[in-house]
Amino acid sequence: MDDTTAQLNCDHCIKCVRTLMEMRACGVLDLATSFPSPLNLAAVKRLRLQTESHFLPAILAEAARIGDTELAETAAILLGTKRHWPRELDRVRNAVSAFSPRYQAWRVKNWLKQRLRAAT
Repeated sequence: MDDTTAQLNCDHCIKCVRTLMEMRACGVLDLATSFPSPLNLAAVKRLRLQTESHFLPAILAEAARIGDTELAETAAILLGTKRHWPRELDRVRNAVSAFSPRYQAWRVKNWLKQRLRAAT
């Protein structure tokens, strides 16, 4: 790859991402030699598309047809039809569930029991 090609294909703008996703859906991603790095679907899932999302339904349909679940999931996340929960958010969600009203009531009840035992 020469310097001109590297300047034309950044592999992180929407045009490059769309091209790489379409090439993967068509099964020719190995021919994408003019991109500086391979397609990183984990990074693509974090993109925020404001325009240019008209290509995603076709990619989603083709990925589902060929059985590429990772590409289909990425397209669904970008379309907004599927929620992307990174592992860090799972930990936060589990921690927040510990503050449910039922759990809080149990904690208050146990605290009161301990106080009453200590007072007698």
